[in-house]
Amino acid sequence: MPTTLKIELGRRAARGIPISADLALAWVWYLPENSPRTATTRCAAEFARLWAIRFHADYPGGMTLRPSKARVELTYFAANAGLRTLAGRELDIPDVFEQKIPARKLIALFEGVTNDLDAYSRWLGRNPDGAGSLASFATLPPELATGPSPALDQLAAWASGRLGKNFAVKIPGTEILGL
Repeated sequence: MPTTLKIELGRRAARGIPISADLALAWVWYLPENSPRTATTRCAAEFARLWAIRFHADYPGGMTLRPSKARVELTYFAANAGLRTLAGRELDIPDVFEQKIPARKLIALFEGVTNDLDAYSRWLGRNPDGAGSLASFATLPPELATGPSPALDQLAAWASGRLGKNFAVKIPGTEILGL
């Protein structure tokens, strides 16, 4: 886990500054208890967007951490086993990586986002060039199935044209499948 991340999280905890969705995602990514699955990398952009949406819903002002008694320790481990390890130096910065409750909450959020993107990830695995298609939108979680899409815009325009001012119209199934 990157030491700079530990230091930044510790500084924010010491000052009572809430952490952002991006910083929380970086933290949960490096937690040893977390096991990222394929959906987190195959559809990384969608994962990051859904994470931010859900994180802000759970923590509107960001997640505030309590400073812990454990301190960040800097230790140098040489890549060459023949070189010695330099002894650690304790910094006066809380080590929030040791806190279990915020870690469990973030892992639960991470797992929820991953589970909700599993169908989309599997679809992309079978159809690597299918991102942005109508079929791909059908597998996305509701929070992500909105926004600009040429395929959705085309479908909406077609449906509006067929409906006109009517409440309902009959449309042959072959015409819908042709879209």
